[in-house]
Amino acid sequence: MIQQGGWVQHKGTLQHIDTKMLGQYQQDFSNRHKITIPPFEDSTNIEDELYFITPKKLTKGIETPLPDANNNNSSNLLGVSPLKIALDETTREQLQRNLLFVNKPSHLHCVPSRSGSDSLATQVLALHQDSKPCHRLDRDTSGIVLFGLTKDAHRDVSMQFEARTTSKTYVALVAGRPEKDYGIVNLPIGKEKTKEGFNRWAIGGDKPRESITHWNVDRVFTDAETGAVFTRVNLKPLTGRGHQLRLHMKAIGCPILGDTIHGDGGVAMCSPRLCLHAQKLQIDWKDLRLEAESISPF
Repeated sequence: MIQQGGWVQHKGTLQHIDTKMLGQYQQDFSNRHKITIPPFEDSTNIEDELYFITPKKLTKGIETPLPDANNNNSSNLLGVSPLKIALDETTREQLQRNLLFVNKPSHLHCVPSRSGSDSLATQVLALHQDSKPCHRLDRDTSGIVLFGLTKDAHRDVSMQFEARTTSKTYVALVAGRPEKDYGIVNLPIGKEKTKEGFNRWAIGGDKPRESITHWNVDRVFTDAETGAVFTRVNLKPLTGRGHQLRLHMKAIGCPILGDTIHGDGGVAMCSPRLCLHAQKLQIDWKDLRLEAESISPF
């Protein structure tokens, strides 16, 4: 829906994109795709809020390896999803005593900050006294966070994250349109000092570590009035470095909308939130491969 003033509001979300501001930022871009902004399906009609998610089990033996970036078959870049089956009642009850999949809203810390601000962990702890997050998302990133409800469950899943046997898929809105429909970013990430004397994640930097992200284009949007172009992309990080997805998207010339840390100008300010959402998470539990999915709020 396009409203007066150059705002685009995605149905059922808190997301507002200021296309005039974004269009001004992109005025020097020559490659503009003049297409109509299509309506979002009902499946995206959900608010950015805290809620619990029931995962499904995945059938075994259906896995597609990630292809090389030069492979022309972009449809398989993020892998083919195996068949998802609902858990039976007994298995679901057992799982609920051990693990909890939670959708974290944007602007909420995963764990208490130094200032003692509210956090997802604090809210979940009020409901489950032994809960502890197995991993974290940035404060500004929304999406799935997995909690262990017992020490054994927390240790088991945390070790899976360390061993990189989990699988995470994100969705993001980025400025402009990537030159290709899919690709792989393989750029190391370290830390560098800012002018203010703070440490900040950066491409290269001090003691850089290998960082790999697979990505593909989901949909391109153009506002014909302002010329603003932005793209919804699927992102699959194979490593878990700080600000990896923000930095890798910026590196290919398509910074994530609402990124006030690594973005600038209209890209940073055109959205009231960082447009990055942890949409899917796969983990192993007992002899099952589980996948939880959170509907993207944009």
